[in-house]
Amino acid sequence: MDFARTATWATAIKNLNPDNDLSVPLSDFLRRGQHFAEFCAFSLRESSLCDFLGEACKCAAAACNAPMAKVLQLGKSANRLTVIAQWGMGHDVVGSDAGLAEEGNPPGQALVEGTPVVVPDLSEWPDARVPELLRRFDVTTSINLPLIGRSGPFGILEVDYPQAYQVGPVEISFLAAVASVAAEGIELMSQREALTVQRDLKEVLLREQQHRIRNNFQSIANLLSINAVKTKDDAARRGFQSVERRVFALASMYDHLLGLHEQRDEVDLSRYLGSLCDDLQQFYALKEQGISLHCNRRLGMTVDLNTCTTVGTVVNELVANAIEHAFPDGVGRIEVALTSNREGSVEICVGDNGRGTRVEQCNGTGLQTARQLVTHVGGTLTLQSDPGKGALWTISLPSKGHSAA
Repeated sequence: MDFARTATWATAIKNLNPDNDLSVPLSDFLRRGQHFAEFCAFSLRESSLCDFLGEACKCAAAACNAPMAKVLQLGKSANRLTVIAQWGMGHDVVGSDAGLAEEGNPPGQALVEGTPVVVPDLSEWPDARVPELLRRFDVTTSINLPLIGRSGPFGILEVDYPQAYQVGPVEISFLAAVASVAAEGIELMSQREALTVQRDLKEVLLREQQHRIRNNFQSIANLLSINAVKTKDDAARRGFQSVERRVFALASMYDHLLGLHEQRDEVDLSRYLGSLCDDLQQFYALKEQGISLHCNRRLGMTVDLNTCTTVGTVVNELVANAIEHAFPDGVGRIEVALTSNREGSVEICVGDNGRGTRVEQCNGTGLQTARQLVTHVGGTLTLQSDPGKGALWTISLPSKGHSAA
């Protein structure tokens, strides 16, 4: 049993001395059992703390033949009680002051003494410390049970009657059961709220870190671009541009996969390739060069994060290679296609209608790295090309690397 539930139950019944000859009508027993069962069932649902405690008030009042009940919360800084849930009193009561947690105030005294406080007749109680809220509703008999959590008292479950009502062990024991379930629910919801706050804080910090990393990528790319323009050495310029292209690929991948869009183990590869092609269009200013880049993909295909990262790096390299070498006249077409075959393997094809190439000519550092990356995820990278007939690169991935969304 949860600590809050155990502590609340023990506090409520520690001074209870029922008569051995005490009997309860079967109809009352069944009625209270029905209300309590409904409350327990409600406690298992997803609900707000206000709705959950409102249900506790409803159960307590209905089962004890009371027209009204409420839950009071003890302030963390001020020693003051406030209504946070009610039944039979009207929603405007929520937020009302219920006095200090001190002797003389019935709910406050229950917290101070750590035991239920039953006031048979409030007219005989010292008037100076009776909360205005009790007078406003002409309360005569009031029952107050402490709600105890792991970090201390949370507040009070209070049941009130406008007329004198005989309160006995049966009522107290039943309300103890309701209060213990309520205390357990409060504890669980408080823990869940604390975890949510921590999660939200971590998300804010992660988002801030992501923005900084994106900015760093952009700064590096800008520096490389500036140095490429300044240098008079053609080989150095090509080196700067090559590194800039790879930094761009990393930035694009990071933005899509690790940014706000994808934070899951499985990534929608079709969406990512579409986004990557759009970024490549802008990065290389392809329209101005007379080169068209098309992305044909089967939607809803997902792969793990590592595979998607590999595909993005390799496709970026293949598209860049086509832009730089396939079109000596500066005009052409590149197509990126995503499909799957009958065996369930994923195929990503990068083709162009350029001048073509030979396999033995494809030994540059970038293409060698691309082959190694594809092999590392269990795939293959193959080339089909003839001089003057374009080139078609195919990345084949095993079926275990993807799933249908």
